[in-house]
Amino acid sequence: MRAAILCLLLLAGASCGAPAAAAARATAPPVAAAAIAPQGTELRLDVVELTCHSCAGQVAEGTARIPGVLHVSAEMLDHILIVRYDPTRLTEAALIEAIDKVVDAVAD
Repeated sequence: MRAAILCLLLLAGASCGAPAAAAARATAPPVAAAAIAPQGTELRLDVVELTCHSCAGQVAEGTARIPGVLHVSAEMLDHILIVRYDPTRLTEAALIEAIDKVVDAVAD
């Protein structure tokens, strides 16, 4: 009985391991994260309206929806909005104008 169980374990291991090893060899190596996500350009803005967590969250969320924005961080205590954006899709002037509209909508 013990020999039969050992034989089954060896057969199961041999048949299960072979396809996985072949699949692992056929899979391409992972691409570096830097090649996938563009680094972008960072813009730091002093936004006086960032006075509470709710306002900071709403401004950050609205700014993140602007096409070309990659990442937004709002620092409420310092009243600073840090925006990383793709300069090939968005100019700094256009970004500032769009953020002004977001801030005005939140402030009203």
